[in-house]
Amino acid sequence: MDKLTRYNKLYMDWAERVAEMSHAVRLKVGCVIVKDSNILSYSWNGTLPNRPNECEDILSDGTLVTKDEVLHSEENAILKAAKYGVSLQDATLFVTHLPCIKCCRMIVASGIKNVYYKHNYKSINSLQLLGECGINIQRID
Repeated sequence: MDKLTRYNKLYMDWAERVAEMSHAVRLKVGCVIVKDSNILSYSWNGTLPNRPNECEDILSDGTLVTKDEVLHSEENAILKAAKYGVSLQDATLFVTHLPCIKCCRMIVASGIKNVYYKHNYKSINSLQLLGECGINIQRID
């Protein structure tokens, strides 16, 4: 296994470990943002700061629905970097699940150039959007 493949596996493994920090019941997602072998930011899906850690509402039929206020892991990591003045220009994002369209907008706007993900999610439309915006996106098993 070459050095790049080993490091990509390391960062994806870390994203999976970070996902375990989420209090979500339906789906735990983790994200790690890296540049020049340095971790710039990481996070998981969860509630806003100083809010209860319940990510889902329970409907009358028992179905769990994610609350609108829950931040996605990519969103959380990008906002965390912005809060501390960390540039994500030309960085690489590792995420356990394919980003949604809203997270793709943040990825493109923040200057991230590469996205690696492990699992597909509800829609693969984000693959097309990221590609059209010049973002290298690749699935890692």
